[in-house]
Amino acid sequence: MSKQPLKSGTQSFFSKGKTAMAKIDVLTYKTGNGEAKGRFINVSAVVGKSGVNNKNDVLVVQAMIKIVAPEKLKVRHDECPEPTGTFDKRLVSLIKRYQAHNSKFVSPCDGHIYPAKGESYHGSKKLWTIIKLNQDVAEIFLLSDPMTVEGTNHIEQLISRYPQVSEAIAN
Repeated sequence: MSKQPLKSGTQSFFSKGKTAMAKIDVLTYKTGNGEAKGRFINVSAVVGKSGVNNKNDVLVVQAMIKIVAPEKLKVRHDECPEPTGTFDKRLVSLIKRYQAHNSKFVSPCDGHIYPAKGESYHGSKKLWTIIKLNQDVAEIFLLSDPMTVEGTNHIEQLISRYPQVSEAIAN
């Protein structure tokens, strides 16, 4: 299987000769009062069974799942893989469970985390799974620590919990 470059806007998701990295993107979305912008962690290529599974993307997804799964899926913390970047069957299972749990909100529900290209999945009203993961991580941090320092965000808090995430995200 050859690795073809995927595009999101003008940025390539796979650069030959370079280690592919997750990145921080800005999402513009509609609100009741117009538009707003928010930062989120995006993967560079598909994570899941038969996906590209770049180590940095896998590590970021593992860290986010490790935060979200115990709270949203009632999975024990030790059932979630540690954020190492090594892809395994447990991660596939947790991605599928997360998507099934959020099937009203995310698309597609096929056990893969795709790079987000805009807010919704190819014009549907459903979100990319990676966007919903970011939302849930932000919500969990906010609800679990109401004394969070003003101005911090879910990305900084995720890096604080799992410092290796910082190395997986392109600057």
